[in-house]
Amino acid sequence: MSEFNIEEYLNSLPEDIEIIDISSKNLTYIPSLKQFSNLVDLYCYNNKLTKLPELNNSLKALYCAKNQLTQLPELNDKLQVLNCEFNLLTQLPKLNSSLQYLNAYNNPLYQLPQLNSSLEIFFCNSNHLPFQINCATSNEGFLTDNKRNEINRKIRCLEQFKELYYSLKFKRQFRDWLWIKVRLPRIEKQFHPDKLEEMLTGANEEDLDEKLNKW
Repeated sequence: MSEFNIEEYLNSLPEDIEIIDISSKNLTYIPSLKQFSNLVDLYCYNNKLTKLPELNNSLKALYCAKNQLTQLPELNDKLQVLNCEFNLLTQLPKLNSSLQYLNAYNNPLYQLPQLNSSLEIFFCNSNHLPFQINCATSNEGFLTDNKRNEINRKIRCLEQFKELYYSLKFKRQFRDWLWIKVRLPRIEKQFHPDKLEEMLTGANEEDLDEKLNKW
């Protein structure tokens, strides 16, 4: 499999795109995304990133978990969702007033920024904070197991919706790929004259019908 070229991929995208998913591409960097002025969701989790480019003003959700980030860029005003779990962050940037969901689980954080009143969901367990509390809170207080399960269910639902969105969006491309790359070669191999000749070689009249039925 050829190495993923982030520059070529980004240049191939329309500038009005709203969702970019470059997760699990073994990336070590991401170039500027400023040309995508309508970008709303950025998925770049499960890479080898040590830093991120400046966030677009339009960005509302950033999923950068499972990288090697030591710091995050300044949060833009519209960002509502930030998932940065499983990184190497020792501190977080100042939280904007729009942020509603923050998952900073499993980082070496030693301090927290001031939490804003709009923050509804916040995870910061498994860090190096000077105080040991259950850092899973909402505006209603600490999360119960039922509340946490409900949140996880909603997150899974969103992930499934994203998969459905891409399946429908690229349905035609996938159909063409399935026919050209998978089904057509199998059909050509199965019904090629050479296949028939190979099958009939050494066959007698008694099992000729059986072989033709299998073909």
